[in-house]
Amino acid sequence: MPWPSFARFTAEYELGSDNDVERTEFDDGAVRQAKRFTSAQVVRAVTVELTPAELAQFRAWAAEEAHTFFTIVDPFDGEERQARVRGGKGGIRYRQVARFGQARWAAEMTLEGPENNV
Repeated sequence: MPWPSFARFTAEYELGSDNDVERTEFDDGAVRQAKRFTSAQVVRAVTVELTPAELAQFRAWAAEEAHTFFTIVDPFDGEERQARVRGGKGGIRYRQVARFGQARWAAEMTLEGPENNV
Protein backbone atom coordinates (compact mmCIF):
# COMPACT_ATOMS: atom_id res chain seq x y z
CA MET A 1 0.00 0.00 0.00
CA PRO A 2 1.42 3.45 -0.87
CA TRP A 3 1.66 6.47 1.39
CA PRO A 4 -1.87 7.86 1.98
CA SER A 5 -2.61 10.63 -0.52
CA PHE A 6 -4.42 12.77 2.06
CA ALA A 7 -1.34 12.82 4.34
CA ARG A 8 0.64 15.77 3.00
CA PHE A 9 3.96 16.77 4.49
CA THR A 10 4.19 20.18 6.14
CA ALA A 11 7.03 22.59 5.47
CA GLU A 12 8.80 21.22 8.58
CA TYR A 13 11.12 18.78 6.83
CA GLU A 14 14.62 17.59 7.65
CA LEU A 15 16.98 15.46 5.56
CA GLY A 16 20.06 13.66 6.84
CA SER A 17 21.87 10.33 7.14
CA ASP A 18 22.59 7.92 9.94
CA ASN A 19 26.15 7.82 11.21
CA ASP A 20 28.26 5.47 9.12
CA VAL A 21 31.45 5.84 11.17
CA GLU A 22 32.54 4.71 14.61
CA ARG A 23 34.63 6.99 16.79
CA THR A 24 37.07 5.70 19.40
CA GLU A 25 38.69 8.05 21.90
CA PHE A 26 42.06 6.99 23.31
CA ASP A 27 43.50 7.81 26.73
CA ASP A 28 45.96 10.28 25.22
CA GLY A 29 43.10 12.30 23.70
CA ALA A 30 43.55 11.07 20.14
CA VAL A 31 40.41 10.07 18.25
CA ARG A 32 40.18 7.36 15.63
CA GLN A 33 37.27 7.44 13.24
CA ALA A 34 36.55 4.67 10.73
CA LYS A 35 33.65 3.60 8.55
CA ARG A 36 31.59 0.85 10.14
CA PHE A 37 29.02 0.46 7.37
CA THR A 38 29.39 0.51 3.62
CA SER A 39 26.21 2.62 3.47
CA ALA A 40 23.87 4.38 5.86
CA GLN A 41 20.14 4.95 5.93
CA VAL A 42 18.91 8.31 4.63
CA VAL A 43 16.52 9.77 7.18
CA ARG A 44 13.77 12.34 6.78
CA ALA A 45 12.08 13.93 9.79
CA VAL A 46 8.57 14.80 8.62
CA THR A 47 5.32 16.13 10.00
CA VAL A 48 1.88 15.48 8.54
CA GLU A 49 -1.16 17.54 9.54
CA LEU A 50 -4.48 15.65 9.67
CA THR A 51 -8.13 16.36 10.34
CA PRO A 52 -9.81 14.19 13.02
CA ALA A 53 -11.32 11.99 10.29
CA GLU A 54 -7.97 11.65 8.51
CA LEU A 55 -6.31 10.78 11.83
CA ALA A 56 -8.37 7.59 12.12
CA GLN A 57 -7.56 6.63 8.52
CA PHE A 58 -3.87 7.39 8.98
CA ARG A 59 -3.62 5.35 12.17
CA ALA A 60 -5.26 2.39 10.42
CA TRP A 61 -2.76 2.74 7.55
CA ALA A 62 0.15 2.98 10.04
CA ALA A 63 -0.92 -0.19 11.86
CA GLU A 64 -0.75 -2.14 8.61
CA GLU A 65 1.97 -0.46 6.56
CA ALA A 66 4.31 1.82 8.52
CA HIS A 67 6.90 -0.92 9.12
CA THR A 68 7.20 -1.83 5.42
CA PHE A 69 8.69 0.10 2.51
CA PHE A 70 6.26 2.29 0.59
CA THR A 71 6.57 5.01 -2.03
CA ILE A 72 6.54 8.70 -1.12
CA VAL A 73 6.93 11.81 -3.26
CA ASP A 74 9.80 13.67 -1.64
CA PRO A 75 8.74 17.27 -0.94
CA PHE A 76 12.36 18.38 -1.31
CA ASP A 77 12.64 17.58 -5.02
CA GLY A 78 9.36 15.93 -6.10
CA GLU A 79 11.05 12.58 -6.81
CA GLU A 80 9.56 9.23 -5.81
CA ARG A 81 11.45 7.49 -3.00
CA GLN A 82 11.16 4.25 -1.05
CA ALA A 83 10.77 4.80 2.68
CA ARG A 84 9.42 3.25 5.87
CA VAL A 85 8.60 4.73 9.26
CA ARG A 86 11.47 4.20 11.68
CA GLY A 87 9.96 2.15 14.50
CA GLY A 88 6.80 1.28 12.55
CA LYS A 89 3.51 2.55 13.97
CA GLY A 90 5.26 3.05 17.33
CA GLY A 91 7.61 5.54 15.70
CA ILE A 92 4.80 8.02 15.05
CA ARG A 93 3.99 10.68 17.64
CA TYR A 94 0.57 12.35 17.44
CA ARG A 95 -0.25 15.69 19.00
CA GLN A 96 -3.30 17.88 18.73
CA VAL A 97 -2.80 21.33 17.24
CA ALA A 98 -5.24 24.17 16.67
CA ARG A 99 -5.42 25.89 13.33
CA PHE A 100 -7.79 28.85 13.09
CA GLY A 101 -10.16 27.34 15.67
CA GLN A 102 -10.34 23.93 13.99
CA ALA A 103 -8.87 20.94 15.81
CA ARG A 104 -6.19 19.16 13.79
CA TRP A 105 -3.56 16.54 14.51
CA ALA A 106 0.14 16.59 13.75
CA ALA A 107 1.79 13.21 13.14
CA GLU A 108 5.57 13.45 13.54
CA MET A 109 7.88 10.67 12.43
CA THR A 110 11.21 9.77 10.91
CA LEU A 111 11.19 8.06 7.53
CA GLU A 112 14.21 6.00 6.54
CA GLY A 113 15.35 4.61 3.23
CA PRO A 114 18.44 3.25 1.45
CA GLU A 115 21.41 5.55 0.82
CA ASN A 116 21.05 5.23 -2.95
CA ASN A 117 17.53 6.58 -2.46
CA VAL A 118 18.69 10.14 -1.78
